[in-house]
Amino acid sequence: DLLRELAEATLKHRPQSVLECGAGISTIVLARALQRNGKGHLYSLEHDARFADQSKQRLAEFGLSDWATIIHAPLVPASVGSRQHLWYDASKLPAGNFDLTVIDGPPTTQGQLSRYPAGPILFGRLNIGALVFLDDARRADEQKVAQLWQREFPEFQQRYVKLDKGLLVLEKLKAK
Repeated sequence: DLLRELAEATLKHRPQSVLECGAGISTIVLARALQRNGKGHLYSLEHDARFADQSKQRLAEFGLSDWATIIHAPLVPASVGSRQHLWYDASKLPAGNFDLTVIDGPPTTQGQLSRYPAGPILFGRLNIGALVFLDDARRADEQKVAQLWQREFPEFQQRYVKLDKGLLVLEKLKAK
């Protein structure tokens, strides 16, 4: 159900630049939707080097290498406000802003609120009208992340989509 939501949003909104936190099957789906649109590029951050290589191979197998770039971005300490987190090495982020972002990592095994840093690190780099998809939004940790983001980023409108694992969709309505 998440993959369908991502594909439909990509086909409808026709993003030019997409960022994904955590490679996987969604990488193939997003790249294929961009290919169908005939425009756009996906950048997928992956902390596990072996899985990043496997993801690159999968993209090649499906003929989607021109539509997506897998970036090996190890998890490193990140200070966000008064909190310390492990998050993707932000120095690996590509230049420019994004029109669509999928947050499906880092895994919760990396600590509480492991996906929270995506807001402070990425939300300033999203274009007006950009969409953000937070997977696993039924989990207590992601619900807490959603509450923090709602308070800290009022320029975003949030809506919950009742999927199997839950999905939070944010839309950037204005500049901060």
